[in-house]
Amino acid sequence: MPEYSFRCDKCDETFLRFFHVKEYESELKKSKCPSCKSKKIYRDFLADNITPNYIKGVHEAKTLGELADKRSKKLGRRAVEGIKQDQKTKKKNTLEKKLPEGMTISKYEDTGRLSKSQVDKKRKK
Repeated sequence: MPEYSFRCDKCDETFLRFFHVKEYESELKKSKCPSCKSKKIYRDFLADNITPNYIKGVHEAKTLGELADKRSKKLGRRAVEGIKQDQKTKKKNTLEKKLPEGMTISKYEDTGRLSKSQVDKKRKK
């Protein structure tokens, strides 16, 4: 049952009431201030403990891992396994067929780790 907080307009007293959401309208009409018995009360939303029930969407993923987790949950285990299987059997060098004539893919794998002298030697070749 939710907890609703109210404030009295006359004596400024804050009090809590517990009732079902379905009973809200009927209970609101019956409610009175426990101190002065006034019916001039209003909901005090500042005192309510409201927490949002919010789930991040795919568009809000901050990392690739987060995006992969969300998509795999959405697709299901069998679909993810099928995608992984497709990736294993796919040809790796499909890009070479699409390059214009005279262009090739660089075969240097460790170019980021070469020293300056090694880079100069490769340029002279």
